[in-house]
Amino acid sequence: MIVHCQTCDTDFKLDDSGLPPEGAWVRCSVCGEVFHVAAPDQAEVAVAAREAAEAETRPAPKPASAPSREMGPPPPPALPFGPTPLDLQDYQDVDQQRAQELADFGLDGHQNEPLPGRGTLFKALFWIIGLALLVAITGLGGVVVLDRMGVDGALLRRAKSLPGLAPLLGQPQAVSTRSEAKEEPVRMTLSQVQRFFRENDTAGRIFLIQGLVENQHNKPRAAVLVQGRLYDSQGKLARQATAYAGAVLTPGELRHLSLSAIERRLASPLGPDGQKYVVGPGQSMPFMIVLANLPEHLVEFTAEVVASAPAPSPGGGR
Repeated sequence: MIVHCQTCDTDFKLDDSGLPPEGAWVRCSVCGEVFHVAAPDQAEVAVAAREAAEAETRPAPKPASAPSREMGPPPPPALPFGPTPLDLQDYQDVDQQRAQELADFGLDGHQNEPLPGRGTLFKALFWIIGLALLVAITGLGGVVVLDRMGVDGALLRRAKSLPGLAPLLGQPQAVSTRSEAKEEPVRMTLSQVQRFFRENDTAGRIFLIQGLVENQHNKPRAAVLVQGRLYDSQGKLARQATAYAGAVLTPGELRHLSLSAIERRLASPLGPDGQKYVVGPGQSMPFMIVLANLPEHLVEFTAEVVASAPAPSPGGGR
């Protein structure tokens, strides 16, 4: 059968004996166009076969002696062309491969690129600051724990003098009361001042200064701060401590309480009921100062009132 390409207008001869009933897809060898060829009708196939058989049995016509007219050039032989089934899977594979390439375009170059890291200087600075903070927090915690355990020493005494550490180490208000003392002259006197040595379970031998504070003001006073000092044989200051008048400990408390607990009791101007110790005009109030970690060759001690404040309301001494 003759097959005609609609794209390039070329005819081809196709053996229709191999065509399936549903037809087949063929590709033009000239322009590459792919088109469908339907199978011929079975009756037409039988007629064509019969005509071909009759043509073979007929005798060939005798050639004419002279041509009645001039014959043109013979037609060119038809190009052999066989049925070529269309492989759609090849096209699907090509389309999928092209789609994958388009989807991956511009991504491969960025998948494995490492992120820019921070410089070594930044890391070193970070670790230095972190270690410094860790050491500071650890040291502060150790000082507070030692103070709560009653352990005393040069390190704790220096820590207590630092701003902001006094409230943590049992001396919360001595500095503020001294600043108040500059506003008004101190008119307080001491009487019956005595000194004692006592033994403490944790701090060992301690030195006590106790006596009475007399109010020479014409109004009640509170937050009366008394300072005691110890001097060695060369006249140098060896130890000093402060305490608020009104707070007095029993012999049992002096023996069994830790040094930090004793200092917290004596460093508070408030009594057990939460109210300030108040001494009226012309009245007296007891005081007690405790000093620990005593050096050798102590020869002298002193005691004096360094600060007081007006009482919040009139009243007598405790």
